[in-house]
Amino acid sequence: MNPMPLFWTLSLLAVALTFIFALGFFTKRRLTKKYPPIGQMIDIGGYRLHMQVEGAGTPTVVFDSGAGGIGLHWELVRPAIAKVARVVTYDRAGLGWSDHSPKPRRADVMAEELHTLLKKANIEAPFILVGHSLGGVVARQFAAKYPNEVAGMVMVDSAHEQQVKHFPEALVKMVNSMKGMMGVMKLMGRLGIFALKPDLVQIGDNGKLSKVLVANMQGVMASSSSHAEAMIAESESVFAAETQPVSALGDLPLNVIRHGQLDENAVPPSLGQQVRDDYEAAWQTLQAKIMSLSTRGRLIVAERSGHNIMFEQPEIVIESILEMMGKIQNEESLSIRKEEMSHVQVG
Repeated sequence: MNPMPLFWTLSLLAVALTFIFALGFFTKRRLTKKYPPIGQMIDIGGYRLHMQVEGAGTPTVVFDSGAGGIGLHWELVRPAIAKVARVVTYDRAGLGWSDHSPKPRRADVMAEELHTLLKKANIEAPFILVGHSLGGVVARQFAAKYPNEVAGMVMVDSAHEQQVKHFPEALVKMVNSMKGMMGVMKLMGRLGIFALKPDLVQIGDNGKLSKVLVANMQGVMASSSSHAEAMIAESESVFAAETQPVSALGDLPLNVIRHGQLDENAVPPSLGQQVRDDYEAAWQTLQAKIMSLSTRGRLIVAERSGHNIMFEQPEIVIESILEMMGKIQNEESLSIRKEEMSHVQVG
């Protein structure tokens, strides 16, 4: 066997990969200059997280995005809340503008990182935590670890720590079979393929976001060398059920917003209608389970939305946060008045 054809093939492949890597590297640098951080880069122990703080008032509202999501995912909700309260959006480690973290991408670890971020940035409690999908898991882990700092929570079609145990077997098998594809996505991120073609980055907006906002989000995520890897690590951790679920949240004010329409891409049509129906039933059961964690849990259905409610019906998220803020502020005022009255001497 003549080894020369194989030698030349491998040589050409190496040259091609080197060229793509170099082109991707310089394209990422160009995108980084085009889309600089809009907020602060806060060192939380050898690596930095990106956060944006706006507005004033208490409690502070902290937004946490779904797997692979960044702070910009809340742009249809954030401005309205920032008019009446201090608002924090951020990118979890490895995503968007944030640095890669050496720690596992479990939700409980990410909750600790968020807590460190808020402390380092001198953002004081109490907090209302608003979490979408995976962000809801992070928020619940935060509330369990730091209960005295959380005044209320809004779960936006939140994932569940043990959801894989409730999903149809056919769907679980399909996801497990996609590990090779996930490896390809990581390689594409390292080579800068997404930087060369940012519209490959999926936002999940269903065409309802402005083209400018979508381009900004895609540009930020495509310019990151670690975004794809961090997104996959987060997703794999949830799918492997690595984080123990929160057992109870006491009487913490809790609004659970779930979708009213199943996204077409949530379960591939090829798996059949029965699998889709079983998945939807499991999701609704899990949303009710999350609501039951608090004696003050309330379920809200976004009838016209799929999974990304903050894109499709942002007004429902805004109304839920404002309603919770009003309730918490009224309770605080009543508590202060009772405390003052207890010190009044009669006679």
